Amino acid sequence: MIREDYMKSLIQEGVPESDLLATDLALREVLKKGDKVPIIAEKGKNKGKTVGYRYEYPNFGAIAKNVSDYIETILGSYSGKIEDAREEDFGENEDIQNMNIDKYDRASYEFSKLDSQNRRVKLFFATIPYCTFDENGNIAIDFSKNEFECPTFAPIEEVYNVIVNDLHTV
Repeated sequence: MIREDYMKSLIQEGVPESDLLATDLALREVLKKGDKVPIIAEKGKNKGKTVGYRYEYPNFGAIAKNVSDYIETILGSYSGKIEDAREEDFGENEDIQNMNIDKYDRASYEFSKLDSQNRRVKLFFATIPYCTFDENGNIAIDFSKNEFECPTFAPIEEVYNVIVNDLHTV
C-alpha cells in the first residue's frame, strides 16, 4: 500500500493543470483516486471487523501490466542464474548437474554479486532516482536526465556498485 502523502506528491496535488506537462497529466489521470473501501480483518481478534480504509484506483489498470512487466525485468533479469531444481534431484538426475556445470567452474570474479541478491533488495536498488544537491545542500531529485523532466531511476548496477564500494569497510 502506498502512503497517501506520496500519492499526493506523485500527482502533484495542488498544482494547476495548466502548469503540468502532458506526462504529469497522464500520471494524474491514471492515479486518480476512486472509491474508499473498508479493509476487513481476516484473522485475529478483529476478524470480520473494519480495521481501516483504502482507496481504489480504477484507472491504474491501464498501466498495471507495464508496471508489472518492468518490475519483473528488474527482479528477474540476471544471467548467472542456476536452473531451479529440487535438492533430491541432484543425486539422481545428471542432466540437471550437466545443465549447470558451467556455473560451478567459474572464478568468483566472473559472478555478479548483484545476481545473488534478494528480489526485494534488487527492487530497492532499481527504484533509486538520480539525485543532486540543491543550493542549500539538501538532496533533490534530478529532473534533467530525460526530455520529459520526470524523475529517472539510476541504473541498478551503478547504484549497487556505489553502495557496495562505500560500505565494504563497514
